Amino acid sequence: MDVTSILQPFVDFYNNFDAYHPPVIESYPWLPAPILVAYLAMVFYGPKFIKGKGLPGLSIPLQLWNLGLAIFSVIMLVAWLPMVLYYKFFFRR
Repeated sequence: MDVTSILQPFVDFYNNFDAYHPPVIESYPWLPAPILVAYLAMVFYGPKFIKGKGLPGLSIPLQLWNLGLAIFSVIMLVAWLPMVLYYKFFFRR
């Protein structure tokens, strides 16, 4: 199995991506509304719902999630920062 054949769909997606006309939003224009309502419900009512209850057994999964998020953030910084700096300072139109 060739690595380029595995990565080719991602490369095609990146090369053909159009930020001004995302296919999900054009196909489902109603989608942001329920996502926003669910998010706001979790933000405002989630803490009230959990306040009286303990969440036993979530300490380790939350710590692992935070560790994974931190590692991913560092990887993204290392991957994107050189490109951003290059285009900021050396690629001017």
